[in-house]
Amino acid sequence: MQDRVNYRFWDTKERVMLDWDCICQTAFNCTREEGNEIQRYGLMYFVFTTPQRFIPLQCTGLKDKNGKLIYEGDFVIEKLDGFKDCKKFVYWIEDTMTGFNLNSEGEYEVIENIYENLQLLEERKC
Repeated sequence: MQDRVNYRFWDTKERVMLDWDCICQTAFNCTREEGNEIQRYGLMYFVFTTPQRFIPLQCTGLKDKNGKLIYEGDFVIEKLDGFKDCKKFVYWIEDTMTGFNLNSEGEYEVIENIYENLQLLEERKC
């Protein structure tokens, strides 16, 4: 559960998912001239100064059957013994102990996320 503090961000302008490692590695890779001064800016600066552009998605702390971290906004297939596989959308629930609508005992497989494929929200089952 140590991964629970990980975040990734959906960039609504560029329509791309940015993971935390990407944001940190490019923290100070941009320069911009302001008057007579050159300012160093990077992706991290823009994430925190333009919150309307970036949507934060928290990690659940769980991994799927392939070892991939599961984040808020992901679609997963839940494997239940003796039952038909169930497609679920991962979302935050404020009044629960775990915070997410996933069972830590379940076996899941991440198939996509809502921001990269909105059609999955309409197709979800369960």
